[in-house]
Amino acid sequence: VRVGALRTFVATRVSKNPTNKGLLQLYSEHLDKNPIITKSLTSGVIAFFGDFIAQKAQDTELDLKRLLSFSGLGVVLTGPALHYWYGFLVRRIPSTSITGAMGCLAADQLIFAPFILPVFMALLLIFEGKSDLVVSRIRHDYWTVLTSNWALWVPAQFVNFKFVAPRFQVLFSNSIGFLWNCYLSWAAHRHHEPAALAAPPSHAASPDSKPRK
Repeated sequence: VRVGALRTFVATRVSKNPTNKGLLQLYSEHLDKNPIITKSLTSGVIAFFGDFIAQKAQDTELDLKRLLSFSGLGVVLTGPALHYWYGFLVRRIPSTSITGAMGCLAADQLIFAPFILPVFMALLLIFEGKSDLVVSRIRHDYWTVLTSNWALWVPAQFVNFKFVAPRFQVLFSNSIGFLWNCYLSWAAHRHHEPAALAAPPSHAASPDSKPRK
């Protein structure tokens, strides 16, 4: 399927739905006026609902501080970071070809993801007043979270870089990111036994600790 034909098909399907057309048009208008703010607020809203669902799945009392911390990081970290990162990739690696899309994918998953994940986890714990847990949580969870990230985002980002127009790539990531935020919130807040906290990183990938993606 040619890229142009696929994009035309998607645009046609969306335009037939007045609601979708209105929402995309509204988003596009705000994107033209305030791209960073629009992407940041979108990231924050999706992070909010991702953490909300994760808390409900954990069957615990709603933690408002955790909810605001998670969604706040979507606004101040995830949205702006993706805006500048994707902008950099578009300028440096044209992704209209398979080779270009694979180049963007490799840079995204081998450079950006391994860096941004521990930063996000550390800041989340700090904002929640749990700075003493930063080192132990990252040491224990980093490899599991990173491999789970690859399981979801390698195919998703290939589609994103290959078929989605650059101006909508952050929106696409945020949409897929709803599921990822549910998982990331759960991974950052699951309770560890003392022995597990002291376990080396290689133990994080053991069968009984491996998350679903």
